[in-house]
Amino acid sequence: MYADFDALWLALTHLSQPMSIALLISGIVLGLVIGILPGLGPPIAIALALPFTFYLEPVPSIILLLGIYSAAIYAGSISAIAVGIPGTGAAIATVQDGHKMFKAGRGGEALGFSLTGSIIGGLVSVVCLALISPALADLAVQFGPREYLAISIFGLMVVVRVAGQNLFKGLLMGVLGIFLTTWGLDELNGTERFTFGTYHLYEGIPLVPFLVGLFAMSEVMIGA
Repeated sequence: MYADFDALWLALTHLSQPMSIALLISGIVLGLVIGILPGLGPPIAIALALPFTFYLEPVPSIILLLGIYSAAIYAGSISAIAVGIPGTGAAIATVQDGHKMFKAGRGGEALGFSLTGSIIGGLVSVVCLALISPALADLAVQFGPREYLAISIFGLMVVVRVAGQNLFKGLLMGVLGIFLTTWGLDELNGTERFTFGTYHLYEGIPLVPFLVGLFAMSEVMIGA
C-alpha cells in the first residue's frame, strides 16, 4: 500500500514540472483540434504526436499523449452537439439530447453539461480503475463463451430499449449490427466473408468510422 502512495506522489511530482505542464496544455489543445473533426479522434491525434515523443523522456511523452487522448474524447461531443455528427465513438449518445438542445438555443448549456460530465467521469473512472483493476483483471480471465453470449444479448436489449416506441427500427439496427460483424476473415477457419477481394476488409468494418459516416449520411438526407 505504501508503494502505491509513493508512486502516486512521484507521478504528482513529475506532473508539477513546468515542462510537463507545457506538454499537457499542448496535448489538450491538439486533442481539441483533432477530436472536434468527425472521423479522426484520439487515434489520429496520438499518431500525429507520436514522432515528437521520440525526442522526449518517457514520463513527459505519456503526459503529452494523455492530454491529447482526454481532450480528443471530450472534443468529439462538440461536433455532436453543434452539427449532430459525433467526432468520436464516445460522443454518439451526446447526439440524442445535445443536438436538440443546440437547435433550441441551449448550445452553451449542452457544452457545459458535456464538459462537466467528462471531468467527473474521468476522475471517477481513474479512481475506480486504481482501486478495482486487480479484481477486474481476474474477472476478465474467467470470461468464456457463455459470458460473451450474455453480453451480446444485453447489447441487443439495449438497442431495442434505446429505440423507444419504434421497435422495428431498433430490431433493424440490431440485425444490421450483427450482419456487419460477419464481415472479414472467419476466426475459426480463415474463410473470407464479404471482403470483395480486398485485404482492407480482412479485419471487418471499423466500427467508429462506420458510425460517424452513418450519422453524417443521416444529416445529409435530413437536410436534402
